[in-house]
Amino acid sequence: MRQLLIVNAPTAFSSAASPIDNGLTSHEVNDLSGLKEGAISFFELGADTSKYDSLPTKNFAIALGRPNGQHPFIIPEVDVRTLHVTKTLPYKGASFSVVFTLSSTTANKEYTLRFFKKGVVPHERNSWTVSIVASTNNGSYQESAAFKTAMDSKVNDKFNFTTTRSNGQLTITCNNVGEDWEVVAADELAGTSLTITHAEKAIGDKKFVQELASFCAAGKGFYHTEAGGREFIPGYPEAVKDFTLNSSGSNRNGTNSNNGVYSTSGYAIYTLRFKVGRDASKTRDERVWQNVYIAIPIDGNGSYNQITNLDKILPEGNFVNALAGAVADQEIYSLVKSASLQ
Repeated sequence: MRQLLIVNAPTAFSSAASPIDNGLTSHEVNDLSGLKEGAISFFELGADTSKYDSLPTKNFAIALGRPNGQHPFIIPEVDVRTLHVTKTLPYKGASFSVVFTLSSTTANKEYTLRFFKKGVVPHERNSWTVSIVASTNNGSYQESAAFKTAMDSKVNDKFNFTTTRSNGQLTITCNNVGEDWEVVAADELAGTSLTITHAEKAIGDKKFVQELASFCAAGKGFYHTEAGGREFIPGYPEAVKDFTLNSSGSNRNGTNSNNGVYSTSGYAIYTLRFKVGRDASKTRDERVWQNVYIAIPIDGNGSYNQITNLDKILPEGNFVNALAGAVADQEIYSLVKSASLQ
C-alpha cells in the first residue's frame, strides 16, 4: 500500500498557528473533530493526547484533517519495530550540460557529437548527431562558431538545447530541467575531453507531489477518477501548492554551485516504510510492507520550525535505533531488542 498525506499551511489544529500540533494546544485522540483540513496529528495507541514534538515510544497513529467536517483520514497503526524513515528536502534540480574545447582542427575533417536521450518511450526518437566539416587548419575560433551554428540548427521541441561559445570552448546546456542525456565525441572529436553535468529532476514542487499522488492512487487500483473522487479516495485529487523552487537553502552535496543546495520553498517529503501485522483474526500471519509519504510545505516563513518538530517525531533511519537511544526503560529496551532479532 502507498498513501500520500499532504499537509497544508497555514491551516492549524485548533488555535495553533501551525499544520502540526505544536504544543500551543493539545487534543484528546478520541475526538478529532477539531482537526482542520490539511492539519496533521500524531498519537500513540492508547494515549490520551497527541505527540507534537517528541519521539513516540510505541506504535502510533497519524491523522490528517479533511474538508467540510469530514472525518480525518487516519493511518491507524505505524509499527515502530519495523519503521524506517527517510526525509527528502525540496531541490530545484539540475540541467544536463557538456563543456568541451575545439582546440585545433584539420581542414576537411569531420567533427561530431552524438546525443542520446535517456528514459525514452517506444517510438520516441532517442538520438541526434551534430557535426561539422572543418574548413581550416587550427581554426579553433572559426570552427567552434560553426559548431555552435550546427547545434542551433538542430534545436527543436524534442532537442531543446542552448549553445554558448567562448573562443574555442563550447558549453551546451539542455533547457529542460531534469531531462538527462548522454553524449559521445565521434570522428575527429573522438578522445576529446568532455565535462558532463548530468541532470537531476526537481523534488518537492507541485509536479513532483502530484505525480506521487497519482502513483499512490494507482497503487490502490484507482485510475479513471472523477471530480467527486475525493469523497471515496481520501486525499485525491490532491490540493497542491505551486511553489517556486530556488537555490537558497543549505548545502546539499558538498558543492557551492546553485545546483548543490536545497530550496527554501517547496515540499519536504517524509517516507515511512513499515510492516503491518496480521496476527489476529486472520488465517495467515504475514506482515505486509506499507509506504506512507508525508508532504509538508516549506515556505521560508517559519515552516522550518515545523520540520524541526517533525524530525523529533520521525527521525531519519531505523526507528528502533532512535528509540533505543532515547528511551531507557526496560519495556522499550525489550521492544527494541526483540525488533532487532527480526
